[in-house]
Amino acid sequence: MKKQLKDIAYFESLVPIEVGSKIPEDLGEIYNFSAHSAVIGHKFALLLHAAGFGINDCEQVQINFTPALADEFFEVSERRLQRWQCFVNCGLDPKKVQEIPLEEKQMLLVSLTEKVLKECFAENAAEQKQIHEAAREIVMYGEKLEIPYLQKNDKNFDVTAGLNLLSDGKSRVILTIRDKQGRVVEKREIAQCKSYEDAVNQTGSILVRKNRIVVKPKNNLTAKEVTPIEIVLDEE
Repeated sequence: MKKQLKDIAYFESLVPIEVGSKIPEDLGEIYNFSAHSAVIGHKFALLLHAAGFGINDCEQVQINFTPALADEFFEVSERRLQRWQCFVNCGLDPKKVQEIPLEEKQMLLVSLTEKVLKECFAENAAEQKQIHEAAREIVMYGEKLEIPYLQKNDKNFDVTAGLNLLSDGKSRVILTIRDKQGRVVEKREIAQCKSYEDAVNQTGSILVRKNRIVVKPKNNLTAKEVTPIEIVLDEE
């Protein structure tokens, strides 16, 4: 049974990652992508997770860029730190990244991520389409992209917490409340977070009680000081 994709992360190393290899480094020394390039991987993962995309026993794809392989040659490594993680070595010439403007670097990262997912993990045309649609939305909407993350439906309302991931690494949590006819009753930003991880910790669960909506944080150590957010709707 496939596991739904939860995250995509980027790394770099001078040699491909193999069984017994040391853990690769974060981007920065070999490739001068943006300091917040991780946002691209988070967007892909959120969009594909919402679409139901899954990868065998892998929940997190870790793309490792290396100059040791031919440009845009991809291979899934047998190296695993955890059973739910998998590394993909991706050949990339550092000069190719250095010589293009920052905006084009982000588009290159989107393109490479799309190719890795299609070539290494898509099993049919439908999954290839899901990956392409995710890439298209990331490019088309940029910082305006709002991705549904958590949903709660009851007899009166359908509530969705969406994440808006910004290019500086910060994130916004946006709550959309609809009545059972699909009309938007209220839509508002409920949290500005310093990082994607903070935004995810903020949106652990949603409670709907008559005219009261409560967004509770995740139940973990990193979110222990995060305060629940309560929205009270005007009663007609």
